[in-house]
Amino acid sequence: MNRSARRTAVCLATALVTTVIGIWMTTGIGGASTGPAPIGSLVPVTSPPIEPVPMPSSNTIQWITAPCANAEFGSVEHEPQLGLFISASARTCPPYKPGSAVAVATYRDDRAYSFVHGSNLVPYSPTGDTSMRILIRAATLRPGQGVCLIRTDAVRLVCGRTIAGPESAMTVEPIPVDDPLVDRPVIFDGNSRPEGEPMPGCATCVEAPS
Repeated sequence: MNRSARRTAVCLATALVTTVIGIWMTTGIGGASTGPAPIGSLVPVTSPPIEPVPMPSSNTIQWITAPCANAEFGSVEHEPQLGLFISASARTCPPYKPGSAVAVATYRDDRAYSFVHGSNLVPYSPTGDTSMRILIRAATLRPGQGVCLIRTDAVRLVCGRTIAGPESAMTVEPIPVDDPLVDRPVIFDGNSRPEGEPMPGCATCVEAPS
């Protein structure tokens, strides 16, 4: 082999050894990478944690409405320090629909709607009348309020309006169920809203929405 050919062979061998050493240094012992990932390789990406989807509260109440019902108001008592107590009753038409309930709704001239909570529902009795005592607390009581028992968000069974009676005592006068004061949409919220401490002697009163 002449001197030129021998020099060429040495250069090729040196280049080959350099390449092998470079690959070994990149991959490391056992093939584990100790350097930058080769161009075009897949790099694992850590995804951000997924936020859990909020679940509905287990305390949410579903309003099951009756296909037919009627109701009336009875006596009214005004205790200035406590509020206005309205006796009322309601009954559903047969056949009884399990779990169905009537709702207490209040209305004001300065509101375009009535907001009813799950705590304003009263279950119908499977047989006979469902008696109740409605409370409008003194803090929210004012003349000219509407109060109704409603079968659905669009069907009112009986309605009245609060008025000032003798010696400033508040009472309720009956009004038609289509009176402009109460002929307003009802928004139902299945969550029970805390209305305050139960009244003495009226722990089972149904509090009217404020």
